Amino acid sequence: MPTFYCPVCHHKSLTEKEELEHAKTHKKPGQPIEPEVKKSEEQKKEIKIPNIIIKFLHKNISITLINGSTISGKLTEFNNYDLMLDDKILIPKHAMLTMQEVEAKS
Repeated sequence: MPTFYCPVCHHKSLTEKEELEHAKTHKKPGQPIEPEVKKSEEQKKEIKIPNIIIKFLHKNISITLINGSTISGKLTEFNNYDLMLDDKILIPKHAMLTMQEVEAKS
């Protein structure tokens, strides 16, 4: 026979019906019985995180790597993990220390 324990006060119930009745004692008056439905609706809202690398897109940049070397070129593409310079050089973001815009060489 299954035993039900209240996660709030650790009350022991022997049936699911007793467990549901006991759970009502922990709800505040006027609180909806199933607030989980509202939580799932709120979770569906997309969180937009600002991406500051887009400001450097199609500009000449200089990247200093964690080993101290410097790479320069035009930032052509990027994603969550990598940067692409001049459509030839792929740089993982975790290898990058700093990135700065530089003037185009004439």
